[in-house]
Amino acid sequence: MKNIFQTIRHWQRSKAAAKWVNRLDDRMLADIGLARSDINKSVHIFH
Repeated sequence: MKNIFQTIRHWQRSKAAAKWVNRLDDRMLADIGLARSDINKSVHIFH
């Protein structure tokens, strides 16, 4: 049961991180080396 809660927590954190990064404009994303299409993939790697 604990694993289910950890999975849900991980999913929620990843979703929140992706939402935060999506608020950045394209120039800010370029400054940190990301393209808008890379956001979801990158967020899931780091969480």
